[in-house]
Order: sequence, then C-alpha cells, then structure tokens
Amino acid sequence: SAGAADDDVLLTGRVVDTNGNPLQGIAVTCRTKRYYEYLQTGTDADGTYSFTRADLPPVDPSKPETGCQPLRFLDPRGLHATTTWPSGDGRDPGERINFPSEGGEPAVANITLDAGGQVAGSATDAKGRGLFNVRVEVYTAATRKRVAIVHTSPYGGYRVLGLRPGPYKVKIGTGGANTGYRPVYAGSGSTIGAAKTFTVKAGATTALGRRTLPNTGKLFASRGAVKLTYPRPLVAGSKVTVSKSAYTSTPSTGTTIFIASRAVNPATGEPDDTLPYASSFWDIRDYYRS
Repeated sequence: SAGAADDDVLLTGRVVDTNGNPLQGIAVTCRTKRYYEYLQTGTDADGTYSFTRADLPPVDPSKPETGCQPLRFLDPRGLHATTTWPSGDGRDPGERINFPSEGGEPAVANITLDAGGQVAGSATDAKGRGLFNVRVEVYTAATRKRVAIVHTSPYGGYRVLGLRPGPYKVKIGTGGANTGYRPVYAGSGSTIGAAKTFTVKAGATTALGRRTLPNTGKLFASRGAVKLTYPRPLVAGSKVTVSKSAYTSTPSTGTTIFIASRAVNPATGEPDDTLPYASSFWDIRDYYRS
C-alpha cells in the first residue's frame, strides 16, 4: 500500500523482468497463515509493492497474524509466468514469510519474472454450440503436474495466461457446473497419456482449437420454452426450477434443470439475461437433469 509509514510495512519487495526492468501492474497476493485471509496489492511504476498492517483484517489482539504463504505474482496481461516466491510455478506453495512485530524491519521478497506464454481454445457440444463454465485443467507434459485451472466463458472459449514456456497437456470438462459432458483432451486423446502435447512459447499464444464434448446427461429436449422460478436474472450455467411447462417436450413442473446455453428472449430473439424472470417464457436450447 502506498504512503504507509515504514514501521507499518509488513512485507515489501520489487518485481523485475529478466533484463532487470521494473514491472508495473503485477498483481501480488498472499494468504495469511493464522486466519487464511487473502491480501492483494499491485506493483507501482518502479515495480515495488508492499503489504502494511492496515491491510490486515481485524483480528483477536491476543492472536495477531504471523505471516503469509503463498506469495504469488500474476501478470494480468499474461506476458510473464505466474510465479510463487521464492521460485517455482504459480501453484507451488513457496516459502512462509514471517511478518515483523510492531516496529520491526519488514520482510523483503524481491523476484524476477520470466517471460510467459498462453494457450487458448474452446469447448462445444455436438452441434458446435459453446459450452459455459466447463472446467479446463493444464498439466505439464513430463510430470503431469496440474499447474492451472480456468473455466470456459458463456460462449465456450477459454484462455490460460502466465504459463512457463514448455510442453503441456490440456484436459477439458473435469468438474465445473457443466457436468453433462464427458471430459476430453485438447487436440486429441481420451486419457492424459494419449493426449496431444502442446508447446508454449514465451510471449506467444498457442491455439488449441475447438474440442467437442460428448454428452452424457439426459437430454429432455433440444429446444423448447419454459417459465422459470429462479434465479433472477436468469443466466447460463444456472440451476433452475420449472414452474410451468409450455411444451410437452419440456420437463414437468417442479423439475430442477441445468441450463447449458444462454437464455433467449422470444420477444426479441436475442440473448437477454436481465429481464425479470416472470415477464416472459425463456427459449432454452438444452437442459439436463441436475
């Protein structure tokens, strides 16, 4: 935090690239050890960051916070590899950092961030429609260690930033809200051993293309209109309860369903997540028993 008195600083440091240039706008997070609170700050134009006593949440005075772990550095632009202090990929626990007592010298954690790369792709159903909130996991090809987790957007796309250059495998469809589909791997393969390996290069985006996830849930209807009681506003990826069926092909009243695609307002024919739930029927392409 800028402008804090020196004796209030718990932890400070400087973030630079491999040429020694300061990196501004790097997100720095740490999780406190005693109360498991996440603190976040960012680097300034000189690459400097700090956490102060004022950043800590209120705690029992007899049990003050003692330190944090992990301390993680993330470039929101994806140009540098996500790193945990003192070294290691973004999922390593790193070393514990002990906070000083009042008036003590702050802990110091300086770090150099390597250039990073990213991967991007999409997940669709058998008809080519994007699948929302599908979990995507990235593994190192050699050790099969999971290093990143993201979820697909409402249109099925995903992007993983801050990967260290090297070979990876990408699994699509594990967990997440959209569980009506069988997991696959980016490129090819149905097991991690058979999955295609992708090479990530510094400063570049590796395009993984589109993968179709086979459906394993029970499809009630390929298209239909139902009136819904929850939530408001209605958004893709929600679990909802049907209050009234419009067509015989839709679930019966009271059935809980999962919406796999964005709702469309039949009055306009366009996606609309903001209308009050009771104002109209919603045109939903796919729904599965939750």
